[in-house]
Amino acid sequence: MTVVAIWLEPQEQTLWVVADTRISNPGQSGGTVVATDSGAKLFALPIHCYAAVTGSFAKKTLYQSSVGYAFAGDVLPATMTFATVSTFFQNLVTVGSYDPPRLRDIVEMVGHLAEGFSKEALFSSNLKYGKFSAAVFGWCPVLNQFAIYQLVPKMTASDFKIQITETIPRDNSAPVSFGTGAARLLHLIGEIHAHGDKFPRTARIPKIAAEALIAENIGDIGGSLSIGAATKEGFQLFSRVTPNELGRPEANITFNGINLGQNARLVGHYMVSITGMV
Repeated sequence: MTVVAIWLEPQEQTLWVVADTRISNPGQSGGTVVATDSGAKLFALPIHCYAAVTGSFAKKTLYQSSVGYAFAGDVLPATMTFATVSTFFQNLVTVGSYDPPRLRDIVEMVGHLAEGFSKEALFSSNLKYGKFSAAVFGWCPVLNQFAIYQLVPKMTASDFKIQITETIPRDNSAPVSFGTGAARLLHLIGEIHAHGDKFPRTARIPKIAAEALIAENIGDIGGSLSIGAATKEGFQLFSRVTPNELGRPEANITFNGINLGQNARLVGHYMVSITGMV
């Protein structure tokens, strides 16, 4: 699985998210088999709303934004859910009110599709694979505040459901975390709050704790750090900037552990340019 943490920095009015990039499976004789250390678990979910124009195929833009989507667990149903809702939410048309949808409305569609893809994977694998946890989070234009919605798989003797829980963050004291490393991450956050880290840093402590957990490189948590942030304007992902040598300007720039060196950055005469976060 993985570790994901989402928290609000009130002074920045930003909802931050971090995750590790390791995708792995349990080994047949124990241990962990790493499929990749450059896996994407954080995504920007675009939302485009239009009004139908009577007597025409044209559409009038009403609202455009984006929110965050993160997952932990089985990759296939999690990424198929994202791929499908990403297409759906870029093509929302109304003949009624011009108000944007609530973030809760967005999440309920995500949950409906997540449940379907998970059931297919579970039943085709004799219940071995198919479960994943996820979160959809960002600014709700109807509530006029940030919200975090967790999608939690619930298996019973007769059925499988996705349960949705809502968190309205007020400060940075209680990050929402899930995945196999969640308990360890929350413990590290407590230690850093109490004693600081080795540099010492005091801002965005869940990010510092996730970096420390990834550096341990134990089992199904490892690889690199994914970073994203939601504001009132939308959600964006960042590249990670790490100095080659402390105190010197030269730095290594990666995205989900993929080095954005000269060859990886060029697309014809264009260059991949993702805002960096130290």
